[in-house]
Parts: sequence; structure tokens; C-alpha cells
Amino acid sequence: MEGDGMALYRVFCAQYSIARGLLATCSQNPCMVGTPGKATSSPSILCLPEPPKKPMQPFIRFAIHHQADVRRAFPDVPRSAIKEKVMEMWNNLSNDERQYWSKEYEKEKVDYDMREYLKTVTPRDLEVMKRVKDQEARKKARRVQARVRKEQQAIEGKPKAPGNAFFLFMMRQDSGGLKRKDFLFEVGKMWKCLPEEERRAYHEEAERLKEQYVMDLAAWEDKMAKAGRLDLIRPQQQLLYKLFETKHQPLEHQTLE
Repeated sequence: MEGDGMALYRVFCAQYSIARGLLATCSQNPCMVGTPGKATSSPSILCLPEPPKKPMQPFIRFAIHHQADVRRAFPDVPRSAIKEKVMEMWNNLSNDERQYWSKEYEKEKVDYDMREYLKTVTPRDLEVMKRVKDQEARKKARRVQARVRKEQQAIEGKPKAPGNAFFLFMMRQDSGGLKRKDFLFEVGKMWKCLPEEERRAYHEEAERLKEQYVMDLAAWEDKMAKAGRLDLIRPQQQLLYKLFETKHQPLEHQTLE
């Protein structure tokens, strides 16, 4: 398949980037290891004992307990709206109901003690742990920012990118109740066996859809720029719009650097 090479290249780049970051930290702490296929915390990947968990605030405990139910009840609403609904549920609780969620918090607060843990680690361990946690926090913040941006783009009607030729072919096949993995495997075999003429037709259609998407995206980004939502368009386009605005400002409003 034409897209297999690019897909493998992207996977390699992602893995290389992760490995490079881990090696950089390992050079400062040779004991750093990870568990394949399992999310690990900063202390565990640095071979340090896990610190006691901070007591979970009553609202956080309530939100975790009810978030899945609210998401099932409202499958089409964005995450931000789910949080608002959970917050509304919390605000409508009576004092007695809130007390129920406060009991476990008070119990955990009594048991929580960092002093014993700090006796088991060195200042250098804490410094390295803090650096790793800061890296994790920055990555998490970027993921959250990207998710919120994507939700806002959907609300503003950003055009959806069309799939490639194989994607168009796949979308027109009946899964027959197969699991996703099995379905993709079967469609892949069907695509390889497809006559060249039919495959070319899918490529031509994908190219037409791509050209239309490029025009629709440009029109949408122009609309967002005029509405003052440069944050929703591509970074390179943001720069072009900013340069264009600066170039066409009245002379008295331009500042010399």
C-alpha cells in the first residue's frame, strides 16, 4: 500500500522521540527503567519507592465515580460539557450527600504522611523526580490544549480531512459484524487484490476530495481569522495572517523595532 511507508515512518519518528527523551533522563539517572506496555509514574521509572498518594478531594472522588455514567448518558457532547454536567450535579447535592463523599477524604488525610517517605529518598532523587514530573505535566498540558482546540474547531465547523484511497475503499465495505482488527485485515487483503483500474479510480477520487478540502479549509481559516480566532487555524497560517495584518496597518499604528 502506498501509505504503509509513511505510516511506518511516523511510528518510527514517534518512538525515536520517546526514546531520545528517556535516554536524556537516563544519562542523569542510570537506574531509570520503564515497564513495557504499562503506564508508570515518575518514582517507579526512576527506581524510587512510590510516595503515599495524596487524599482525593471529595469533588474529585464524586466526579470520577459519576463521569462514566454521564458520558454514557450524553455520548455526543464534548468533554468540557461532561465536566460542566458533573459540576452541576455536585452543586445540587445536599450537605448530607456531600458529607458522604467527604468521609473517605478525611480518613485518607489522617493516614497521609510524607515525612516517612522523604527519609527513603535523597535530595538528588527528589530533584530528578521533580524534573521528570515537570516534563510529564508539560506533555499533559499540551495534550489537554490540543484536545480543547480540536473540540473548538469542531464547534466552529472546521472541514474534515478526507481519507486516502484505501480509506475510501474501506468505508464502502460491510464489516459483517467483524471486530475492527479483523475487519481491517480483511479489507487490506481485498485492497491488494483489487484490479489496478478500480484502485486508480479510488486514488483519483481521493485526489479530488483532497483538492476540495484544501479550498474549504482555506475558506474556513479565512473566516476564523476575520472572527479573531487565529488560535484555531494552522500555525503557519497564523503567521501569514499576522504578517498580512501588520503590513496593512496604517503607518501611525506601526511600531519600529
